[in-house]
Amino acid sequence: PNILPELLSRLEEHGILAACQLQDDSEDRFISAAMLDGTYAILSFTPEDKYPVGTVLTPVISVASGSDFHAKFLGDFDLLDTDTVDRVTEEIIGVFNRKRTFSEYTKTVLSIRFVAGRQSSSKIDETKPIAVIVLHEALTNLALDLEKNFDTVSVGNYPEDLSWSDSKELVLLLTTGSPMELEVVSNLPSHFKVIHLSDCGSLFALAQAATEVISQYN
Repeated sequence: PNILPELLSRLEEHGILAACQLQDDSEDRFISAAMLDGTYAILSFTPEDKYPVGTVLTPVISVASGSDFHAKFLGDFDLLDTDTVDRVTEEIIGVFNRKRTFSEYTKTVLSIRFVAGRQSSSKIDETKPIAVIVLHEALTNLALDLEKNFDTVSVGNYPEDLSWSDSKELVLLLTTGSPMELEVVSNLPSHFKVIHLSDCGSLFALAQAATEVISQYN
């Protein structure tokens, strides 16, 4: 980012030690590693085709890229690509003073299955007629909320539980709408329903859309 040199200098003035790392294609792996290293806070300049995600231990301040994909849900970011060094610095210091980030409010965090007591190796309940499967781990908490509130819903893991899809009345796939996830949901059977976060515009709207679809089958 163009502001990075000035931002690093400003943080140093405030006594904040910043380590920089270029994210590769696996943003989730990068953020998880930073969390496990004991980083106090993560400032993530989110790749233009990725959805912002947090961690269960370390607050993640997500910065939008200015891409068309990110423009569809700017409210899910803590900062915009147009924000100044002063604004970014203010946000970082706020987090140090226990201001919560967006991912902390919404629990859109990595490894949420373990936090919720649900192991990633858990199998879908084959007796329930509706399966909800997420294609991005940040949406897992939303899926678990749907499972909790609808007796007919069981949350599955992608791609393992797609093998149970033929036995379901409905398979609801929740995606962020990123290009990588869109490739997965092409040419699906008729009992599959896909809802993209990018089409809904917010996590709240995504939850509403998923609830409406499930309610039609209850």
